[in-house]
Amino acid sequence: MPLGEKQKLLNHTYNTDRQRQRAAEELVKTLLGGDPNHDLLRALLVGDAEFDSEDLQLAEAKILNLIDNGCGWKKTFRDRGTYRDSKQGTSIFVEALRPGAETIFSM
Repeated sequence: MPLGEKQKLLNHTYNTDRQRQRAAEELVKTLLGGDPNHDLLRALLVGDAEFDSEDLQLAEAKILNLIDNGCGWKKTFRDRGTYRDSKQGTSIFVEALRPGAETIFSM
């Protein structure tokens, strides 16, 4: 992709008047395809990947939201809102792969 076209797409993404959730829509369409029938990822078929139980861990995750002047940590349940301090964000515990975990799968 020519540098000028790349810069034009990036500027459109950052300077859009659309909702934040759709800001990169034009960029994604250009890179992956304009519609579901021409989407590059449509050809990707990933099979199941199996990992040993030792490769799994319980990890803490938090939701980081884009807000007017940057980003903030999402608080859920009773006191909802978005806060600058990560300690105020709600912790979610998820099953995750340990760094360095390896497997074999087919595509």
